[in-house]
Amino acid sequence: SLVGSEMCIRDSTLDIQNINTLTIGPLGQTALNGDFTLSGNLDLLNDMTVGADSVLTVNDLQTKAIDAGLSDLTIDVTSATSIINGTLTGVDATLTKTGAGTIITAFGSSLNNNITTDSIIVQAGRLNTGSPHNDRIVVNNDATLGGFGNIINTVTLNDQSTIDPGDEHLTSPMFMSGLIMGPNTTTHIDLIGNGLDEQDLVYVSGILTIDGQLSIGGSYSPQVGESFMLLENASVISFAGEFNGLPEGASPSLGLTITYVGGDGNDVVINTICGAEVTVAVDSDSGAGSLRQAVTDVCDGGTIIFDPNVQF
Repeated sequence: SLVGSEMCIRDSTLDIQNINTLTIGPLGQTALNGDFTLSGNLDLLNDMTVGADSVLTVNDLQTKAIDAGLSDLTIDVTSATSIINGTLTGVDATLTKTGAGTIITAFGSSLNNNITTDSIIVQAGRLNTGSPHNDRIVVNNDATLGGFGNIINTVTLNDQSTIDPGDEHLTSPMFMSGLIMGPNTTTHIDLIGNGLDEQDLVYVSGILTIDGQLSIGGSYSPQVGESFMLLENASVISFAGEFNGLPEGASPSLGLTITYVGGDGNDVVINTICGAEVTVAVDSDSGAGSLRQAVTDVCDGGTIIFDPNVQF
């Protein structure tokens, strides 16, 4: 490990190998005006300013605020989960995220005074957003956009990219002013229960173009009669499109049907018409949780599970 109070890289390339963790701060600031490569982890206890177009390549980045000014900053996180624990700011700046790792922008961004400019470009790995993000976000290749934040601008999904609200472990609603999906993209929604706080949700207040694949995951097996809102369209403008192979009333998975006129009439909702997995939880002859009800509710090709505590 290497510890210092501040760091300045000016018009040059710095490549540091064989250091597990480089810690800078908390006094002073970090100025990045060139390319910096570190095979290990970079832990910045102060703020970073970017004075020229720069590429920062690290295994893991932990930093406070970043002021990119007029510069284009590329952050290549090779494998770990990195946190920008401060606001991303700039005047006419662009952040490009590369590398297979994850970046969490905990306090959102305002990188560009021109709100119609694509200011955050996710080329690889995963970006988890915090709040609020004022910048347009573009997701390319097979990269993923997730998080818990409010994006006060438009998100565009290109290529084989994915939108996956929350993170790899938690479900969450995700808010944005617009969402445009490409034909080969994926919208992934996790269900871990039937409560509002136990499912992913994409909330769009402006333009909404639906396309690509719908993927439903999570540990919860929906029960007969339950409904789950996947995309809430808060705009008075009707959205365009539908998911690939899923016209109105089609089944995205066993026991579920999809509607594009759910909620208040323009939301995407899945309804449970039979159970892919139904549990026998009581030894009663009939009623909820009984074997008789399970036989009634289970889908053709579904599974009946017997609670080990139930004795017949």
